[in-house]
Order: sequence, then C-alpha cells, then structure tokens
Amino acid sequence: MLIALRVAGASTPAFAQVPAPDPAAMYKAALARETALPSTAGATVATYHAVISAYEAIVRQFPRSGYCDDALWQASGVALAAYTTFGNDADQRAGLKLMQRLKKEYPFSPFIRHIDERTAAFATAAHPAAGPPAAVAAASPTAARASTPPASPPAPAA
Repeated sequence: MLIALRVAGASTPAFAQVPAPDPAAMYKAALARETALPSTAGATVATYHAVISAYEAIVRQFPRSGYCDDALWQASGVALAAYTTFGNDADQRAGLKLMQRLKKEYPFSPFIRHIDERTAAFATAAHPAAGPPAAVAAASPTAARASTPPASPPAPAA
C-alpha cells in the first residue's frame, strides 16, 4: 500500500523514496559494525548479536548474492568473538550452525577450506567463566611454574 503525502503548495503527491536494499551496501554496513566492535565501549552480547543478524539478513534477502558466503563466514567469526568474550554456549552453537549452513548452501565457497580451523577455534576458545582452556593454561608460564617442583629446597632464611 503506497501512502501519498501532500506537500504544502505542491500540486502532486510526494512519495517517500526508500532505496531498494543492496547486498553490497548491507555487507559493507555490517562489516563496519563488526570492525567497530572491539573499540565500542560497553559493547554487550546484544551488540554482537545485532551484527550477526545484519549478516544473516543479507543471506535471507539475497540468497543468490556473491556476498552470502562472506556474510556467513563473518557472522561465524562474530559468534566466535561473542563466545570468547561473554562465554555463552549459545554463541558457540550459533557459530557452528553458521559454518554448517555455509558448507551446505555454498559448497564452492573459498571459506570451506577454513571451516575445520574455525571449528577448532570454537572448541579451544577461552571461556571467560571457566578460565582458559586446559591447553592454554598448561602452556602458560604460571602453570609451568606451578607444576614444576623447585630444583632444590629453598634456602633457610638468615
């Protein structure tokens, strides 16, 4: 339904011109929002989810666009960042689902060869609530000192 507005003094109705969505513009806007996330003071998990949703909107509205595989890949990266920042298991699951979708719907995407690497990143990502994963903790200098007994007993205090 079109709504015509009469502009004072105009003899013809003025129609609001809303530009048609453009996948390139949508992708650039989502990418700009993603790029700003690390420097956004007070970014919440909802901020990360909004960026993921912006990428998903491209795929939903333009499933045959060349930007779709990029959008799914970027969205999975934002989900990984959200998971490592906030520790919500739902973000881990969402990121893995985005990569499964990429693999299923865009099998010739150049990102396919990187899915295993990103899947491993989700598996080994530091979970803020639980501390770093065991592999990271074991490799830290503090962990090495704690697990290695001193070479000789400490000298008595004089």
